[in-house]
Amino acid sequence: MHMQGQPRILIATISLLCLLGFTWPSLTTQAMVVTQVPASTDTLHWELHPGMPSPRGYLAAATLSDGRVVALGGWTPAGPTAVVEAYHPHTATWQTLAPLATGRNSLAAVTLDGTIYALGGYSIGVSSLVEAYDATSDAWQSVAPLPTARALLGAAAIQGKIYAIGGRDALDQELSVVEVYNPATDAWHERAPMPTPRWGSAVAVGADGWIYVFGGTRRSGTALDVVEAYDPQTDTWHTKTPMPTRREGAAAVTGPDGTIFVLGGYAFASGWLASVEGYDPTTDTWTTGPSLSVARGYLSTARGSVGTFYALGGVRGNGMDYLATMEGAALPVPHQFYVPLLMR
Repeated sequence: MHMQGQPRILIATISLLCLLGFTWPSLTTQAMVVTQVPASTDTLHWELHPGMPSPRGYLAAATLSDGRVVALGGWTPAGPTAVVEAYHPHTATWQTLAPLATGRNSLAAVTLDGTIYALGGYSIGVSSLVEAYDATSDAWQSVAPLPTARALLGAAAIQGKIYAIGGRDALDQELSVVEVYNPATDAWHERAPMPTPRWGSAVAVGADGWIYVFGGTRRSGTALDVVEAYDPQTDTWHTKTPMPTRREGAAAVTGPDGTIFVLGGYAFASGWLASVEGYDPTTDTWTTGPSLSVARGYLSTARGSVGTFYALGGVRGNGMDYLATMEGAALPVPHQFYVPLLMR
């Protein structure tokens, strides 16, 4: 049950009557739980934060258990970088962490059980490398490589496993392959392929436990508006309502009320995008939110503390203008309250 504004008046009225000692003979009191859910796209507001020390695009980002937002790898004027930098939201400062084993761009990253995993990308050719970062020791170690080497892939962590989705292989072919990694066994297994092969997609885990894949492109060069959702429980894919705006190289993040925001990207007809669109998995519908301050593509996103998330880096111009831009947004968190019900 979603209610906004009016339930607070009801609660205040009943609370005042109770404080005044008003009672109803032969009545008993029970409570109804009401969840108040903010409208995400109505309250979304972007603010610029101190930029990354190392400007870059085609990077990955993830969040540590202590709330630090970590930017990994990417492409710079010097080529693929191994640089890893962490942003402290509470102090608005950056620090340098241990670098990746080798410079990589167009990689993916996820956090699972406090460990960051960096998957695939371009190094010297297409990479199958997977590294795991331990924040306690500030060290990376290699784990089982991707069975399918690829770059421009998507990744998601859910239910103790990591999913590597789509991407581009060494022959510049778009991929539909989905592989799942179990850290407990350090092993990969193949899953049902994505219906639409593509690279440069945005990926996010929904509040319903499904993995959502937005847009992307393929060898034809046309940005896609396709949205497909994967159910890990049944190993099945489902087609959803397309994005209002075609885009590749976008980023996606799930807000506190379950809305998935798709940010930025590129489309040949529109150029670099600042637009933000919100997808509601419960209704399979889209809304438009406030745009990013800087139009860009091949950026990355990461969640911060409760209700906050960040958009990091990216490229614009001729695709060689590498950005240090860091923007953040905060949204109200859904909360529950109790409404007394008077019953005979």
